[in-house]
Amino acid sequence: MSHAVKADVTVELNDRVFTLHFDFNALSDLEESLGKPLPVILGSDLMSNLGVSMMRRLMYFGLRANHGQELTDQDAVGRIMNPARIGDYGNALGRALSLSMTGPEPKDAKSEEATSKKDPPKMTSPGNGHG
Repeated sequence: MSHAVKADVTVELNDRVFTLHFDFNALSDLEESLGKPLPVILGSDLMSNLGVSMMRRLMYFGLRANHGQELTDQDAVGRIMNPARIGDYGNALGRALSLSMTGPEPKDAKSEEATSKKDPPKMTSPGNGHG
């Protein structure tokens, strides 16, 4: 079951594209597995000096929402990760975690401004409901 939202981040593993999505359950499970609250995890040296074990754990939690039936445990995720792509994985995980906390960024200022200038929805007059 896909949970596609604009905050999802794609990552290539073993020549296939997967979708990272840190939903509330993924973040809760991450806290539980590390025994630390999320603000401590995100603000710690763990994130700035990401080791391969932590990277695999984060990848597993981020992939579960969209690929949990296929990637059933951390070992399954580790088997399709390529050590030569550690930099790409770190960037994708960082973006996915950041988007999970802040939401997607606007595409550009012009499209945001155009959206805000749209006419408000028309209201019908009270009474007969025929405007």
